[in-house]
Amino acid sequence: MYRKEKMCGTRKGLAKRWGRRAALGPEGQVVRYTAADLAAADAAAGGLKGSARNRKLNDLFAGYELTFRKRGDAGAPLKTYRHFQANLADDALAKDGRVLAYLRAQGRFAVLTKAASYLLWWSNFETIRGLLLERGAWMVSDSTGVSAVHLDPAVWTQDVYGRFAGTFLKSSAEGQRALLGLYATQPKRPLPFDFFGYPDVKVQGHLVVTRRK
Repeated sequence: MYRKEKMCGTRKGLAKRWGRRAALGPEGQVVRYTAADLAAADAAAGGLKGSARNRKLNDLFAGYELTFRKRGDAGAPLKTYRHFQANLADDALAKDGRVLAYLRAQGRFAVLTKAASYLLWWSNFETIRGLLLERGAWMVSDSTGVSAVHLDPAVWTQDVYGRFAGTFLKSSAEGQRALLGLYATQPKRPLPFDFFGYPDVKVQGHLVVTRRK
């Protein structure tokens, strides 16, 4: 199995980490690559060149897992970061629901969304939006997170930061009105950095925290 040990810097010192290739199995379970899997991947891309080879390798190695603990503290708890690539549009998830199965197995989770092209506002991303609202406990996002239009006000609340005058990319008029309404009715909360994801139409930074009541 491919395994690489590396030291990485953190705000609180150095952490020891181990990286390995991983993918999602048919039931959403994490599958770690073996040496044979790596050899097969190399063979699959062996006859390709240039961008075609790069795309193939990207597809084969899009998933990985990092396990790490604080350096110098053998008793520090192990933490795991996993990255998986998936098409989250409704039609794609209907054909391949592995990432949905994986997320449903995690219980409640926090969500971070930024620079997401307002896909969560659109009707063809209803499946992943529904899962985030079903299992999510808290979300931090720019304006591309879940819109207030899709939230039950008895369950969810949103706090906005920075300034927002409209989206600089194409988005729904209904979603823009809802977000502009939040900025018009809530106290002014400064954003202590320039941008989190996209700027707005006036190149202003903004941030939205969506949480359960």
